[in-house]
Amino acid sequence: MSNYAIIDASGNVVNIVEVEADALLPTQAEVDGVMVNVPAAWAPPEGHTAVQSDTAQIGWTYANEQFVAPPAPPVPAPVVPPAPTLAQLQAQLTALAAQIAAATQTS
Repeated sequence: MSNYAIIDASGNVVNIVEVEADALLPTQAEVDGVMVNVPAAWAPPEGHTAVQSDTAQIGWTYANEQFVAPPAPPVPAPVVPPAPTLAQLQAQLTALAAQIAAATQTS
């Protein structure tokens, strides 16, 4: 069994199938003493091509006999919390000053 990428007319890998290698090859058989061509047991859908690959994945492209992975998705920007407002900073400063004053009075 081999993996085959199913490629549409635009070069996009639209499916991956596992097929016996000899199922893709037409053969000849003797019928009533006459050799006749027997079509392959399996063929890709009309307008598509099957190319053997153990690495290609759906969403890749195929051109010039090479599979190409799509570009990596963009890295999302880090989430930065909003800066504190002046009022919030002043409240923190007041609270710290009160803690310092309390600590110096008990020592």
